Amino acid sequence: MLGKLLTELGLPAPTRAFTDLFNSEILRETSYDVDSLHNFVSSNLPQLVSDLKTAFDVVVDAVQNNRGGGIVLLGCARRKILER
Repeated sequence: MLGKLLTELGLPAPTRAFTDLFNSEILRETSYDVDSLHNFVSSNLPQLVSDLKTAFDVVVDAVQNNRGGGIVLLGCARRKILER
């Protein structure tokens, strides 16, 4: 089944162009109110406990410095941050 077209499997082909779907998804994912997000972070960041603040800082640093890889948060009561 992998790599086959839907029509090869007896299913109807989508009627919408893939590029239209892709572009609408990109638009949806990038259409956000920057001022609203800034206000949210500004008001909630001081309320984070130290381990969550550390996790936030690690993620923000990775994004701002265009570092690839993954970040895994482990644990519930005690969190451990692993970077790759």
